[in-house]
Amino acid sequence: MGPRTTGAGSAWIDLAIGTDARLRLRLTRFFAASAVYLFCCLLALLAVSWRLLDPAAAVAIVGTNLLFTLVFYVALRSGWSQRLRDPAMTLVQCGCAIAATALAYALSPPVRGATPILMALVQLFGAFMLRPRECWGLGAFSVSVLGAVMLLGIWRSPEVFDMRIEVIHFPLCAGALSAIAMLAGQLSQIRHRLQVQTLELRGALDRGDARRADRAAEPAACDGVAVP
Repeated sequence: MGPRTTGAGSAWIDLAIGTDARLRLRLTRFFAASAVYLFCCLLALLAVSWRLLDPAAAVAIVGTNLLFTLVFYVALRSGWSQRLRDPAMTLVQCGCAIAATALAYALSPPVRGATPILMALVQLFGAFMLRPRECWGLGAFSVSVLGAVMLLGIWRSPEVFDMRIEVIHFPLCAGALSAIAMLAGQLSQIRHRLQVQTLELRGALDRGDARRADRAAEPAACDGVAVP
């Protein structure tokens, strides 16, 4: 029974994340990020049970998270994302995650102060995959979306989105998100430099191996030449 179960489990894993090593790595990272989505959905349901969140708002938050998760999984698993410059769709995934967080900020006023933390987490995920400019752009997008949601909340529901609170929230969140974006960009630069240095080192080693092989072949070639 044991080998059968193991074989069946392996088959299900292959079906879920494929057999290609690169695809497996992308989907493993995707599932790690999706765990955050799932955790947010559970928190939304908990907030509903405690009457901190309207059920309709919870449906919108959970539905958005599940929709993004499903769409990105299909795009990655089907191989469609291979057509893109970044097959992992890192920047698009980060942008959608930030948009979903902004939606949660707008729909969950009692606990909205904690949601910008997720934006910071998204930027940290991007630091290991994105280019420096993309990290900085993602930070600017986070600050812009959050500011827009705050203004919209003050305009449409001033009794819920107290302007005094939002005035305190925005500079704190904007400063923190901007700082994290700068650090993420610097980490991305360091990662890029290490990759370049690794490629240069590999090239130097390959050239050295080629020279040693040529030198080793020269005496063997001379052995076949008749010396008068």
